[in-house]
Amino acid sequence: MINIIYPDGRYMALHYNKAPSLHYLATWIGCEYVEIVRVFYKGEYEQLIVDEEGIITHQPLNQEATLLYHENVRIHQPELLIDAPKIHGIAVLLTGEHKLG
Repeated sequence: MINIIYPDGRYMALHYNKAPSLHYLATWIGCEYVEIVRVFYKGEYEQLIVDEEGIITHQPLNQEATLLYHENVRIHQPELLIDAPKIHGIAVLLTGEHKLG
């Protein structure tokens, strides 16, 4: 599944036949550089694709994407949670067969 997570909390599911390319992901997010963040979601490790420069380009805080990321940090590196970065801008959650190889 491909879920676009907007800063205002909306989710939009996309139906795509295969894993998207990095080019498509950057286009969906509206950025030049993406970062692939591993997150624990519904009992599985999935990929959260984020705007690498979202904070620098003054994109709005994405609370939903930040919560996903911080949950992963809390589980695996709790000592880093206090300084864990926040996600800014649109994020894309890739699960199952839609994850990048």
